[in-house]
Amino acid sequence: MSSEINAKVKLLGFNEKEITKFTKIFQISRPDKRSYFVANESDAKDIDIVIVNTQSNSGNQQYQIFRDHNPDAAFVSAGTDQSPHHLIGMLLPSRVFKVLDDVNFTKTDTKTPPAPIDNNQNERRAATQTNSPGIPEAESTTDKIAAMKDTASPKNIAQTSNISAYQVLVVDDSELMQKAVQFELDKVDRVLNIDFSFSGEEALQRIKDKKYDVIFMDVMMPKPGMDGFEACTEIRKLPEMKKTPIIMLTAKTSPLDEVKGVVAGCTTYLTKPIKPDNFQNVMKRVLGWLEKFNKKNQSPLASENDNS
Repeated sequence: MSSEINAKVKLLGFNEKEITKFTKIFQISRPDKRSYFVANESDAKDIDIVIVNTQSNSGNQQYQIFRDHNPDAAFVSAGTDQSPHHLIGMLLPSRVFKVLDDVNFTKTDTKTPPAPIDNNQNERRAATQTNSPGIPEAESTTDKIAAMKDTASPKNIAQTSNISAYQVLVVDDSELMQKAVQFELDKVDRVLNIDFSFSGEEALQRIKDKKYDVIFMDVMMPKPGMDGFEACTEIRKLPEMKKTPIIMLTAKTSPLDEVKGVVAGCTTYLTKPIKPDNFQNVMKRVLGWLEKFNKKNQSPLASENDNS
């Protein structure tokens, strides 16, 4: 799909907080992919895609009026599966793009996206509103960018059209643990694209096909496959992965395990079950280092235990 096509998206039945989420997701740079931008509230002309929160009475009512004037706009439902194209669950970038990229519509011209919305104004409005029933209250990583306070200057990041999401790989044979890690990642103040692998071998193949910025690696994985230490060692053999933060997930951190982790090349540890405060502290350090490394090519994050 040509990156020159800008699909104009109308959102109906969403509160300001959710509109901000969509806007920030659409600002993620995707070379050679269709791009999207949110139509202004008063703009109802030349709409390519309309996303309706079908669990909102106001959204359904607005759509009935909208449809009469925009019969050619492609319909996407949010919160329910009332259409072939539907969004259910948290607003994750990968999920939103997957659904919208599958939507077919007739494009007669290219449109210039409007100036980015005032994120601070939207957040102030959102503080006085309740969450729409179509989207769970749990926040995806994209809706907090403007609230970050570290050296990355996220307010400026959120207001540009070339946001680059960090690529994260979670390697664990337990789907439950994968979801637990994703739940915590969704709280992080940064745009993240998350992939999953169930084994070290699968992870190595993914890493050879795609560059990751952060890797979560389970220590214990089913034999006869490689364990987390072995997978970490193999990852470090790849020249482009020598400085990538690798966070080991383990049920226990004995001194021997820590030594094995250092030898294998892991960056730090997180114990299972995951403790939210520890997780967020580790991610803050890791992402802070990534921002500095990407800007100044500084030395990699020193290995440290999350319990220290």
